[in-house]
Amino acid sequence: MSAKATQQRPAAHASADGAIGQADPEAAASLLIEMLPKLLRTAIAAMHDAPHTSGMTLAQFKMLGRLSGREHRAGELAKLLEVGGATLTATADTLERRGLIERVRGLPDDRRAVVLRLTPAGRALYRALKARAVGSFAELLAESTDEARMALVTGLQALEHGLEARCVSAAGGRPECC
Repeated sequence: MSAKATQQRPAAHASADGAIGQADPEAAASLLIEMLPKLLRTAIAAMHDAPHTSGMTLAQFKMLGRLSGREHRAGELAKLLEVGGATLTATADTLERRGLIERVRGLPDDRRAVVLRLTPAGRALYRALKARAVGSFAELLAESTDEARMALVTGLQALEHGLEARCVSAAGGRPECC
């Protein structure tokens, strides 16, 4: 990070011994926004090194990630991934040809609906991709102290709590929106 970027970011409040006691929410948010592209590139690079991922796109990785939690109707998945129907269809077609997802048609309550879900091969690939991304981030954190890692976990849990509260509020009690 450049000295200029460090100077522009609001500082956390440190005590006399150098320990950080408080952090301005905007300072933490600013750092997170700066880090997100780098973190995403790191995760994607680690996943691209996995077997059977040649030619995979970010959209395909994202679809596998969403489907790892549960199956989704096509329209719902498009909304969650923030893509149009044509993009979702093209991405799903590629993953289906690769044997990573399957389309299930004719649900009991809606015979026209199409549900997308991971195949066993898709689940195995997603687990391998996640393990590679986790390993890549673990390497980044290997030199940090236990206290620093615990502070990161605490901060990430705070973000998760905020997201859950916002999603439940926005979705009328359904936490799947995020």
